[in-house]
Amino acid sequence: STHLSLQTLGTTPLREGLLYGQLDLVVSTMAIASAELDASVLHRSHAVCVMHPQHRLAAQDAIHVRDLQGQKLLTLNASDDIFLQLQRTMQEHGIEAGSTIETTYSATICSLAAQGLGIGVVNPYMASVFARELRVLPLQPLCAVEVVLALPPQYAPSERAECFIQLLREQLQTMPEDGAQP
Repeated sequence: STHLSLQTLGTTPLREGLLYGQLDLVVSTMAIASAELDASVLHRSHAVCVMHPQHRLAAQDAIHVRDLQGQKLLTLNASDDIFLQLQRTMQEHGIEAGSTIETTYSATICSLAAQGLGIGVVNPYMASVFARELRVLPLQPLCAVEVVLALPPQYAPSERAECFIQLLREQLQTMPEDGAQP
């Protein structure tokens, strides 16, 4: 029998799980690569903005960071790569949010945006899950997102892990690399 456990954890527990043999593999959009792990990029894309379909900016073709001036922002934690890129870009353009709700999970951002509580900036993979409930638009300037596969250094992946990795690669190939929705 096969046991598959999907966990949503922070970078440190993921890295430690690999190093101490507790995890067979890690797939993440967070920076997990390190000298002691075998990590490779599976897919590259760009962050997207998510909002309620009736939001006043939803009629646009894309959201420029300037459009975020004074908006209610739904963001990831201050240590997240997407948040850091967004913050840097907003500072470069002199943009300040009206208010911010910070959370650990992109799914929470999408749920809050679907309820009309603000504009979120998330990876396109999570946005695609909620695409029926949200207006999903590209963010400009572009904010890079990478899906990284990390493996433990001490052993090769099992046949089942290899099968999962192959299925994941095939699924990611169906996703556009520009952050747009298929």
